[in-house]
Amino acid sequence: MGQERCEALGASLATISTREELAFLLRYKGEANHWIGLGMRDNGWEWINGTALNGRFEVRGEGPCGYLYYWWISSSLCHTEKNWICSRPDNFVLWEGKLRDPKLGLST
Repeated sequence: MGQERCEALGASLATISTREELAFLLRYKGEANHWIGLGMRDNGWEWINGTALNGRFEVRGEGPCGYLYYWWISSSLCHTEKNWICSRPDNFVLWEGKLRDPKLGLST
């Protein structure tokens, strides 16, 4: 459900690459729990963009979908009610990506 709402905004559920990003989101999310783009797949935890978690962060809980809970990442059933954190590239990144798209025959 969170991913659909993010897509309606032209975004996707947030992915987290570094401990600094995790600390930032945990600091500013408030007390509510928030879905992030992390899910359990056949081969382990994976971000919504297809990147493996690779043990970078500990995930507590037993569910297949990840969310921010107090000061760590936890997991639960995907249909439980939570807020969500969306992310999307800014307009410059989107524009630059179009310039580098080999299908368009353009390059910088």
